[in-house]
Amino acid sequence: MENASKALIMAGSTLLAVVLFALVVYFFKNMGNVPTQQEEQLQTEQLAKFNLEYEVYDKTMMYGVDVISCLNKAKSNNEKYVNGNGFLQGNQYSDEFSIDVVVTLKTALEESLQIYAMKEVSPGKYKEQEMFGSYSVDEKMKDIFDFDPDKQLTSFSLESKLNLTVNTLNTTEYASGEHHLKEDMEHNDGLYKLLAHSNNMKQTVKNTEEILAENNGWTKAIWSTYLYSLKTKRFQCKGITYSNKTGRVDCITFEEI
Repeated sequence: MENASKALIMAGSTLLAVVLFALVVYFFKNMGNVPTQQEEQLQTEQLAKFNLEYEVYDKTMMYGVDVISCLNKAKSNNEKYVNGNGFLQGNQYSDEFSIDVVVTLKTALEESLQIYAMKEVSPGKYKEQEMFGSYSVDEKMKDIFDFDPDKQLTSFSLESKLNLTVNTLNTTEYASGEHHLKEDMEHNDGLYKLLAHSNNMKQTVKNTEEILAENNGWTKAIWSTYLYSLKTKRFQCKGITYSNKTGRVDCITFEEI
């Protein structure tokens, strides 16, 4: 009887030890899962926040200023994480985190230069009026500058103030059709080059020289860039795609209305 009691006590002690061990293992296992779950939740929130920055452009009608905003955002992302090697995949850098923005133009972008001058509207009365109308800069700028040298409308005086070089930009680069940001970034042209004017879409230069005292003196010149032309067009978002590997937005497409 006494031996049976001892055996029962030993069995109970062993069972209690097993239960305690199981509880300890369960406790540490779940303690290890807590940070993992928190990290996964944080990653999910960050992914949703990142995608939302591009999903806000999923509209049926918007102006080019929204497209430009999206282009600049994607350009910044690609320069930071792809060109800047911000993400490491194994031993190699990957472009899986890059974003392509596709812009389909139905009409070509135009760059224009408008020249204004004081013109006599009645005897002794003068009014500022446009001298030539709006011209494509790369096609007719030379003709505009050579219109009348006596008016001091020279390529040197006006061009230097506009910080513009004749024929630097070419309308064929911004003709109708599809334009891809990723492809253009690789060759430093197209949409990528277009964004160089983000802070200077439209510039006005006023003539403050003595020539203004004369009847035919030019008063101001307004240079509207290709980017300004894009800004004023209307677009619709045709779709957004996501990477199968990262879940991030990897392409957004706009089409001119």
